[in-house]
Amino acid sequence: MQHALEGRKFNNHDELLPFTAAVLTAAAPQEDLVTNLPLLNFTPKFKSYSGYLRASNNDNFHYWLTESQNDPSTDPLILWLNGGPGCSSLTVDTHNEALLQFANVLFVESPSGVGFSFNTIGNLTTSDDDVAQHNYQAFGRTTFIAGESYAGVYLPTLALKMLNDSANFPSFKGMAIGNGALNLLHNYDTMVPLYYYHGLIRDEHVLEV
Repeated sequence: MQHALEGRKFNNHDELLPFTAAVLTAAAPQEDLVTNLPLLNFTPKFKSYSGYLRASNNDNFHYWLTESQNDPSTDPLILWLNGGPGCSSLTVDTHNEALLQFANVLFVESPSGVGFSFNTIGNLTTSDDDVAQHNYQAFGRTTFIAGESYAGVYLPTLALKMLNDSANFPSFKGMAIGNGALNLLHNYDTMVPLYYYHGLIRDEHVLEV
């Protein structure tokens, strides 16, 4: 996130790569600095930035970048994509063991229509490949991608794009998926033992299934 983000459009893979390289050494734009949050009654010990990434001609993704409390200039970047698909990543709370104690965390609301992200022509149809391509430009320094639920689809799709473009993403180090929706059929197979061992269904119900 930096000044070059504003007004930029990404129509294809080739157009995206030079911009990605610029992001690696860029800083967040000062005009996106968050100086006040409603109902927040204390001053955070870190900086955060909020604005928009123009992912295509019509798609504008809302982002919120929270800087590391340690050393924002050298600490890694973690991109967080929420699941759903179509759930916002954002809420405001304090945690004593938050990721931003040792990393910069970038929350991106995607695809268009989620949270504050929007499409200028009202077309909110999308695909997993679209989401991965649109998120493709948002990385710098040592990078990890993380998420939960349907991010089990988003993240591997995005990781493959980054691995296939290692020249522009030499510092991509890995991904973390929590409660991932990796494959719906396989997920269904795990539901019965999960419910059973948590005492949510009876023995006879397991036999029936």
